[in-house]
Formats: sequence, C-alpha cells, structure tokens
Amino acid sequence: MRRRSTSLPDTFCLAIVLAAGAMACASVSPTPDRDSTDAISDGSDGASDSVSDVCSGECCSDDECRAADPAAVCARGRCERCLPVVDGRYRMSYRSTDVGGATGSGITPSGPHESCAFRMFERAFAVIRGSGTRPTDLAVEPCWTFDSSGCYRWSGALSVPADVSIHSSRPTTAPYFERLYVIAVVSGEAGLVVEAPGVVLSDAYVDSQGLGPDVGVLVRGSPSPGPTFRDITILTGRSAGLDVRGSAHVMLGSILFGHRPIGNPLPTIGVRVSENATLVTERGADIDVSNPSILVTDRARLVMRNSGNLASCSGGPAIEIRSPGSAEGGSELIESCIQHLDVTSNARVRIRGSSIERMRILPVGSGDREDPSGIDLGRPGDPGLNEFHPRPLRPGFHEPGLCFAFPERAAAPVSAVGNLWPSVDCRTATGTVSRVATCTGMPTGDIGVLNPGNMVDVSPCTF
Repeated sequence: MRRRSTSLPDTFCLAIVLAAGAMACASVSPTPDRDSTDAISDGSDGASDSVSDVCSGECCSDDECRAADPAAVCARGRCERCLPVVDGRYRMSYRSTDVGGATGSGITPSGPHESCAFRMFERAFAVIRGSGTRPTDLAVEPCWTFDSSGCYRWSGALSVPADVSIHSSRPTTAPYFERLYVIAVVSGEAGLVVEAPGVVLSDAYVDSQGLGPDVGVLVRGSPSPGPTFRDITILTGRSAGLDVRGSAHVMLGSILFGHRPIGNPLPTIGVRVSENATLVTERGADIDVSNPSILVTDRARLVMRNSGNLASCSGGPAIEIRSPGSAEGGSELIESCIQHLDVTSNARVRIRGSSIERMRILPVGSGDREDPSGIDLGRPGDPGLNEFHPRPLRPGFHEPGLCFAFPERAAAPVSAVGNLWPSVDCRTATGTVSRVATCTGMPTGDIGVLNPGNMVDVSPCTF
C-alpha cells in the first residue's frame, strides 16, 4: 500500500480593478466543490486529487500505466484505458496528467477519472476537429491562478473548431466567480481565433502573462452562424480585447475589460468592430470598461438592445461609432444605458429609449460638408424617448447631454424629437431646450452647438 498527498491553497481573493476605479473582490475556492456531479474524481476510492488518498494494487500513478500503454491511467489501483467520447461531450481539467493519450471523456470503465479529460486546449481542439462530430460540447473545470503557468495556457493564436460550445463544468446556477476558468495567453497576433461557424464561448477569463497578444479574441471571415460570447472577462490584448472583422456576425453577452491587479495594461479598445462586421448585444448584456468599450468603424454596425450597465445605469459602455453602417443598415441602440457616446457626422445610427450621459457628434474631417442626417435620435411620429444627461467634469463644470462638437456648418439638422433634456422633458411637455456655444464648462445648457447655424429638431419643444 502506498500513500500520496497533494494539496492546493484553500482560497484566494480576486481583485478586478475597473477603469472607473471600482473594485470587485471575491474569495472562492480554486477548485470546484468536489461533491458536485460536475467533478471528475481520479478513480482512487472515490476521492479527488485535492485530498490525501491511499492507492494499492498494480499502480499508484498514471505514469506507471502509460509506460505500457499511452492511453492508460491508474484507476482504483488498476491500469485502465480511457473510454472514448461517443456523444460529442468532452471535458477539460487543469489537474489532468494527460500527455496525449486522454480521449477527453473524463471516464474509464470503472468510473470517472480526471486524467481522461484533456489538459490543454490545443489537444482538445485537435481531437474535436478530427472527430468529425458536430456539434460538440467542451466543459472546462474552473481554476484560478495568477502565476506564470496559468490554469490553461498557450503561446500564439489558437483557432477554435466549428460548432463547439466551450463553457464551465460548473452549472450556470453557480456563482459567477466559481464558474470562471483562466485562459493565459502569452504572445501572438491573438489569443483565440474564431473563423469557423457555430462557436459559443462562455465563463472564460482570458488573461495574459507579460505583454500578451495584440488581440485577446479575434473573429474574422464570415462564419455562419456567427459566434456567441457571454459572461467572459478579457484582460489581454494591447490594441483590443475582442476584435470582430470581415463580415462576421457576433452575439455578445455580458463582458468585462479591465486591469489585472498586478498591473497588466488595459486593452486600448474593449471591442473593435470593422470591415462590414455586425455586433449584436444580448438583452441585458452588461458591457464594462475600456476607452472606448466598443469602437464601430469601416462599414460595420452595432445593434444594442436593452444592454449596458443596467443595474444602476451608470458606468455603462463608452461607444464610438465612426461607420455609416453596412448593407444590413446602420447601428441601433435601443433601451440601453451608455455612459459616453461619440458619433461621427456620417454615421447611420438610430437611438430609442436609452439613457445617455454625454453624446458628441464629431466631424468626419474628410473636407466634405458634415451631414448628420443619418443620426436619428427621434423623428416626428417616432419619438426618441431617450434621456440625455450632462457629464460632470468638476464642480460647476459639465459636458452637455448632446453636443455638435465641430465648428463647421452642417448640411442638415439633427433630428432629436421627443426626448428628455436636463432642463425640460420634451417627451410629454413643451418648453425650450437651452443651447450653449461650448461642449465643456460654463455656462450650463442642454445642448452644446459650436456653430450657431447648426440646428437640432427637439420637437415638440423649441431650440
């Protein structure tokens, strides 16, 4: 009889420092509750690798069995081969000792065994891609670590196979921080690359060690159906956390961009959407923190419905739209909370029922006359019902809720019918919306207009 003992730290505290200066901290176990049906035991009398156990029989370690059969593991004192996956449901465990023989089933003939799960994403993706089975499911055991090894780690871009759903092995009812698993990406153009259709990624914490890649997650090409990302955190990517290019159509759930506590840089842009791509946010999606959180450019479009930081309608995403849209149409922001919104005068965007703290209409700067006629903040018969709020700068100074932020004379007025302004509610009443000749500082006003000839239609109020 031989005894072995392994140990893991009991708890640690994760601090996510947001650009706004807020901090969220949670103490969680670095491994899931082993009583969960999602846990994979090592096959030695039902215990897990995180506790001491006694082994007896012909083997005490997986390496002993692999010396004779690369696909074998030590299960309950006997060498057994991992069972194959027959239903397209694969598993990953950071505690697996897999060196190339695991099938990804997480099970032997005698019961569950974590070393039959994959250890590395590279091998999991290679096996899934070669299986020919679609769709497939990859359940990843949660794990947190901030050391250089990472729970799941690779260098260079890693391409995700088609029609795979990657998610935590913990149930969706588990607390958020208990579901996440850390993916540490150390170099390359991008960490994860999605070019194949039908990819779903959830519960992931995409992190970097050192400088990390240029882009955390890259979507390119025209995968159909496009990928879905929800409940993920991206703290890597020097230029962008998520980069969507080339006619891709992406569904985005809740996502966070922020600093690692030990000082890794914030991505310059949270989500960049370009080259005719479309980004659609799920209802209730909470999108947080970068500068800007979402950049829409180069004939791309953003469709945001019932999204933003909806719990308090503060600290929502900063959005910059520099695009006239694609063949599908312009951008739409519906019933959403947006902290800062910049729109170039050539953009096509329709905004309804949203709360916006500081919106600026910026010049294209091409030398042509600025034409903001594609900016629809409310039209006769189709009121905007938006709320425009000033952005405080310092005591006594603020940016108006809406500003024509260029001195040139525009080719058309901006249509902003039926909205709430700081001094008057034009959704249900009439009055005068005040204007000032500045976008910052004093005097106070509802709308800033740098050129006195530029107009905003604020019906039924006057301007």
